[in-house]
Amino acid sequence: MIEDDEYCPKLLQIALAMKGHMEHVQGQVLESHLKTCASKNLGTAKEEQFIDELVKVIGLSTR
Repeated sequence: MIEDDEYCPKLLQIALAMKGHMEHVQGQVLESHLKTCASKNLGTAKEEQFIDELVKVIGLSTR
């Protein structure tokens, strides 16, 4: 689209829509992970590793 000299606001609108969709997907994946994997890992020997992974992933999502 850039090479076709599309109107800049149109490109920005598309990029922002894609960003919004990706944030929604990220939230759904995180929710699913917490509902399915948290109960398997919390209270076990893997608890600390599980929490560290969550903290890392959530940190990445705020960049």
